[in-house]
Amino acid sequence: MEKASLTSLLGIKHPIIMAPMFLVSNTKMVIEGMKSGVAGCIPALNYRTLEELRASIIELKQAKVEGGSFGYN
Repeated sequence: MEKASLTSLLGIKHPIIMAPMFLVSNTKMVIEGMKSGVAGCIPALNYRTLEELRASIIELKQAKVEGGSFGYN
């Protein structure tokens, strides 16, 4: 069985995942990562309320570009 590459699995141009950094990662940083063709990640605990988390998810979905991706942990 052939294994899929990281770029194929995540739909990104470059096999790079921006590390989710507590209190440092934010949507602006992840959007720039997506524009660069990598996967950006944010710790969900960076958001103190569920409303803040939902707003960030909506912001990243709207900013999604082909060849970039995002995630939360």
